[in-house]
Amino acid sequence: MIKNINWRNYGLDQPGGSGIPNGPAVIMVHVASTNVPFTSESKDAVANIPEIESEIELAIREAARDLKSYLNKRRSMQQRREKQDKLATILPEMAEKLAEVTGRPALDIDDSIARIMNNVLVERTVESETATLSVENNTDTNADAEITAIVAEDPGEVTDATVLDMDEEYYIKWSPTVGSGETATLEYGTDADTEIVVEGIDEQKLTVQS
Repeated sequence: MIKNINWRNYGLDQPGGSGIPNGPAVIMVHVASTNVPFTSESKDAVANIPEIESEIELAIREAARDLKSYLNKRRSMQQRREKQDKLATILPEMAEKLAEVTGRPALDIDDSIARIMNNVLVERTVESETATLSVENNTDTNADAEITAIVAEDPGEVTDATVLDMDEEYYIKWSPTVGSGETATLEYGTDADTEIVVEGIDEQKLTVQS
């Protein structure tokens, strides 16, 4: 059964297109029933019953599709990391040279990388004792983020957020949905140092400037 599946379609190496795929991979099947039909009293193997074999194959193929999705995502994230690492090496030198030629301050490299990589950019700015979190969505889909700002001072009145007082630390939590190409603005009333925690967005697709 396992040997007859074309595992190359699911991202595993299978020389010749048949047989047991090369690892690293483990294929484990568990059959649960009140009356499992074994081949002998020693219960070493399940009997060759077509209905059971069919259900096992369907379950294995379903797990294989999940494996393929995982491998594709991991490969995509690896390519993003490599591209971002190259940009992080090249852009600072370009920004420095551009600043020398134009006489202007150097560009914010992290912001530029976030936009080139189509990341979600979460950036904190402070003005007149009011902190603002700007959530800029440079991806091609909606960003459903869970954003928590942890501060050591009372943040005052905050809209569209949940505020928890935890032993002299305040946890301000927003759950914005930011459309592709859009920016959401979140504010709270203190300029105290802030730790920003973002959930719901892949780490490789997120840039946080605090």
